[in-house]
Amino acid sequence: LSQKGLDGQARLWQAISVEPAWQVALEAVLGNKLNALISDQSRPTQRPPSALVLALPSSAAATPVKHTSLVALLDHVTCQQPQLQGLLQEWLSGVYVLAEEQDLAQALPSLSMGECLVNAAGDIYTQHSVSYYGAQNQLHGVLERQQQLAKLTQQQPALNLALAHAQQALTQHEQALQALRQQQVTESHALKQTTADLHAVQLTIARLKQAFEHAKSREVAIKADIEHAQHKQDQLTLEHVEKQSQLALLLADLPSLEQAAQGAASAQQLAEQAYVALRDALQKAEKSQHERMFNKKLIINKINELNSKIKVNSEEKSAYLHRQADAEHRLTLTPMDTLKANLNAALNKKQLAEAALAQARNHLAEQEQQLQTQEKVRLQQEQQLHPLRDQLEQSRLKEQQARLYFEQCQAALIENGIAEAVLAAGLTVQSKSSELANKTLQIQRKMNDLGAVNLAAIVELATEQERKTYLDSQMLDLSQASETLEDAIRKIDRETRGKLQATFDEANRNFNELFNVLFAGGQARLELLGEEILDTGIQVFAQPPGKKNTTIQMLSGGEKALTAMALVFALFRLNPAPFCLMDEVDAPLDDSNTERFCGLVKKMSERTQFLFVSHNKITMEMAQQLIGVTMQESGVSRVVDVDIEAALSMQAA
Repeated sequence: LSQKGLDGQARLWQAISVEPAWQVALEAVLGNKLNALISDQSRPTQRPPSALVLALPSSAAATPVKHTSLVALLDHVTCQQPQLQGLLQEWLSGVYVLAEEQDLAQALPSLSMGECLVNAAGDIYTQHSVSYYGAQNQLHGVLERQQQLAKLTQQQPALNLALAHAQQALTQHEQALQALRQQQVTESHALKQTTADLHAVQLTIARLKQAFEHAKSREVAIKADIEHAQHKQDQLTLEHVEKQSQLALLLADLPSLEQAAQGAASAQQLAEQAYVALRDALQKAEKSQHERMFNKKLIINKINELNSKIKVNSEEKSAYLHRQADAEHRLTLTPMDTLKANLNAALNKKQLAEAALAQARNHLAEQEQQLQTQEKVRLQQEQQLHPLRDQLEQSRLKEQQARLYFEQCQAALIENGIAEAVLAAGLTVQSKSSELANKTLQIQRKMNDLGAVNLAAIVELATEQERKTYLDSQMLDLSQASETLEDAIRKIDRETRGKLQATFDEANRNFNELFNVLFAGGQARLELLGEEILDTGIQVFAQPPGKKNTTIQMLSGGEKALTAMALVFALFRLNPAPFCLMDEVDAPLDDSNTERFCGLVKKMSERTQFLFVSHNKITMEMAQQLIGVTMQESGVSRVVDVDIEAALSMQAA
């Protein structure tokens, strides 16, 4: 619009006013035409580059044809610019409103070709069609928004004034709040200091009272100790006097007592020697007596055991004799057939009893198994019960902690004079105490970070906006550079992918061809492990002629070596070098495989010079120049070279 000189033009919806009841109907009829630009030119000189509707002013206006029974939509539209009246008559010609009380079936027959009815909901009716209105674009409600915009424009000065007063009152209240908070902090510090001093004084008084009580009890105890010590001193004085008198008497009798003591000591020594001898003899006698008693008990036990065995044997003998007599009597009375029948019945009964016994044992084993299972279940339930008990104990501890925290919070509310209803209005059911505490700390931290009101915020905002504009431009440059780099990366990936695919296909073709040469048949190929060739791996498939191997690991050592040679030579064909060095690659090959290997090397030696280390005679026969290392003397190596062509010419001469 700026390039075509159409910017700054007013829209059609800004120049008209519609009754509120028929705003939707007008939007349904005109659609995008409501957003038409009011042009100040009679006709545009250039065509705009996109879809655009221009409202061209005109002084010519025709008198519309009106029905006697219908009301035109144009009657509900007021145009503030008379030069647009002809445009509205052109666009709204033949458009009539359908009121709610009107009957659609009666109004439709009165319409002519090109005329229509529109209701308040925006539905358009003609004789041959019905168009139901729906808000489908961003212009929906533009007339309603125009009325709201006008009302808001009228209310804006009063609201700006109220906002200024509110901001001023807010600033005053914030300053008062800051002063009150500062005063509260100061008074809280003073209260804490006073409380600490009072507590220290109370502790000092308690310590002094305790020390006083301890001193009084100590004084009573010391007086009692003094009285007891005085009484004991009197008793010791009396005892000392008595001991002194006894000591004098003993000193007088001391010589006779010493002689008596010497005689008593010698007699005591003789008595002790006799006592030791008697004690040893008594110990020996007791030992022999114990041994005799023990042996006697053993003999008595053996006698009793033998008697019991004799008695048991005699009882068994009598029982056997009785059973023998009974059996002989039964044999004499009972014929052999009866005995056999009884024996069979007894055997059957025995089998049934054994089967019942086995069944009972199985049932017992099942019961024991069930019992073990129940015991395991019980142990598992007990093990599961321990965490539940721990959780119950933790829940009790948390409940007690929550109750203590609730009491502290309630005390803090009472101390600060805040009602619970004020706080409950801003809380939700899902709120937790820890979350609320963290939120409180965050709010306090944010309030402390904000500090006083910054009067230079508007200037800083303008500076930051300029900086943002500069950073946006820099960001746009970086985005464009990033897009350029991404395009280059995509181009490189596309070219790399194409070249790599071509290289892979050529290597795969060379690999199969060289594999057929080395094995005289068979097939080999390379396969990608994934979809993306730049990130995937490669798997080797090789199947010599006459083999149905599922994996390459089923090949022999020589077959694996030939497969590796085929792959290496296939890669070597892609970018051949002037020299190729091989170190005993023919070691695991037999003679036939060695001959095929030598044939391949001869064929490739047309463009590349091969140097190889080998001990195989067939491979050495293929070489044109031989260089060997020999050791004729111990510790002395010597290089010997042989030119095969010169040797053959010498042999021919």
